Amino acid sequence: MGKLAKFIFLGLGFFLAACGVEQKRTIIHILDKPAAEYALCTDTIDHFFAHIGLLEMSIQMKTDTQALKPNPVLSYTNFLRQEAQEFSPAEAACANRQLQKALAYVYKISPQLSLPDTIQVAKIAGNAYGSQTFFTRQNTIFIPAAVLLAGEAEDIYPTLIHEIFHLYSRYNPQVKEKLFAAIGFRPIVNLGLNAMLKKRVFYNPDAVDMRYAIKVKDNTGRELEVVPMIFSRYGAYALSNGLFFQHLDFRLFEISPQNDSLVIAADHTGYAPQQLGNFFSQIGKNTNYIIHPEEILADNFKLLALQKAGLGSFLVDIDADGKALLSKIEKIILENS
Repeated sequence: MGKLAKFIFLGLGFFLAACGVEQKRTIIHILDKPAAEYALCTDTIDHFFAHIGLLEMSIQMKTDTQALKPNPVLSYTNFLRQEAQEFSPAEAACANRQLQKALAYVYKISPQLSLPDTIQVAKIAGNAYGSQTFFTRQNTIFIPAAVLLAGEAEDIYPTLIHEIFHLYSRYNPQVKEKLFAAIGFRPIVNLGLNAMLKKRVFYNPDAVDMRYAIKVKDNTGRELEVVPMIFSRYGAYALSNGLFFQHLDFRLFEISPQNDSLVIAADHTGYAPQQLGNFFSQIGKNTNYIIHPEEILADNFKLLALQKAGLGSFLVDIDADGKALLSKIEKIILENS
């Protein structure tokens, strides 16, 4: 593991003196390239590398699956190491400034919000998922080089708030289950994928566990349970298919009991969300980022933090039901802070 970079900052912790609330402080570590390589390739919490499939690795690496053999995970982690980059002093200061701002707004939800004592930040090239895509692994937030604008970025703090939720969720699993339940999702123990999904499924590094189901109705009024899944619309990587997100498709797949598992039928190709009644009435309409309950909540968490900070311009399209959902989420967080 590489040493931590030259840049270590004490994160803003907000102190409500009038209420006698103790100040919450978060240490921010800006990682150098060797430490970023280690963070990219290490996951002892969600076990991302035990799940990711051959096709997804090849799409991220923009190569044929045969090129990853005989050891696909080793080939993939070697690729990820090349993603890690060194912050310039200006970029390190920018990342710190924007994360400080994000933390300041997050702690307005609750000054005692249970975040990791240390949040790590790493700079990446953005070749795997795309030049605008942030993601997390363990307690590290990965920021693509392009959005830093060589240290001049001033508006990435809302995305960092979204990413902070993933850390909060990851390190507070019991609260996560309550928040998921607030938008209609329940955990399931075993999930059996059909042959298509076994080959084509994508594993979101911010939400590796896809074993969450929600009750909905089809267009005949029949009740069923579905799981949200992201997967490749193509069975193989080809340059003509475009970059990572141009491969991605999203559907809700019906599950049914089989032995001790819930399984997706062999020939089931999934439903579009608009085909299923009461889906949006449960998850709300505050965000279009609905590929997993984790992402739905992360965007709502971002809106809640910005609302608490008095930044109403971010909530102009939020209706009464949307505000009620934000209040429900806030109540759960406060009850568990």
